[in-house]
This record gives sequence, structure tokens and C-alpha cells, in this order.
Amino acid sequence: MQPGKCDRTVANDIKSQHESRDGDVVKGQYSLVEPDGSIRTVDYTADPVHGFNAVVSKSGPSIHPPRQVVQPRIKPVIQYVPKPIPVPVEYPNQFIPECSRKCRPLVLVSSQITTDSR
Repeated sequence: MQPGKCDRTVANDIKSQHESRDGDVVKGQYSLVEPDGSIRTVDYTADPVHGFNAVVSKSGPSIHPPRQVVQPRIKPVIQYVPKPIPVPVEYPNQFIPECSRKCRPLVLVSSQITTDSR
């Protein structure tokens, strides 16, 4: 392996690095493959006057696995409902059709309209 160059795979990471020095100025580049398949490249320089400067770029496909939507399980609500008791209800005259008012009064018993047999 050459000095200043590194190519290796550790824990499934794919990366490379190169660095050079000219006096007090250091220049280099490293890149790595991101989990989404894209390649991140960092070009950097460092010197006593300007400090450390880096330019980061990303290239290549950005492939993400499809998102899985998990539907929450809803338990059915089971409750006891007693048998309804029919209750007679008299309607005001404005809600009774004209022909029924002249004949016999209507009485509602458990959701059914019946005529009173008086």
C-alpha cells in the first residue's frame, strides 16, 4: 500500500481516502458509500492561514426501501345492549299528514307508525 492512500472495507463500509502535504498545506479527499447507495465525497484543504476548509458533494442514486405502513389493530367493542322498550309517542299536528289528522290519530310504537283503533 502506498503512503497517504487508504482503501479498505470495515463492517461493510466502502470508503477511500487520499491526502498530500506541501509544507504546511494539507490537501485531501475521501469518499464513502452511504446506506442509500449514493457516494459522499469530501474534498478538503488545511493550512495555517485559512484553517480547515471542506467541500462535501453527493452523487449517484439515492435508493430508499419502500416505507411499510403498519395498520394498527383495532379490537372490536362488545357491549351489552338491553332490548329496547317500546314507548308510545304522539306527534304534533304539523308533522302528521292532512289525511291522517281527519281520520285517526297516529301513535309511534318502537319505530312503527300505527293508527289508534279507538
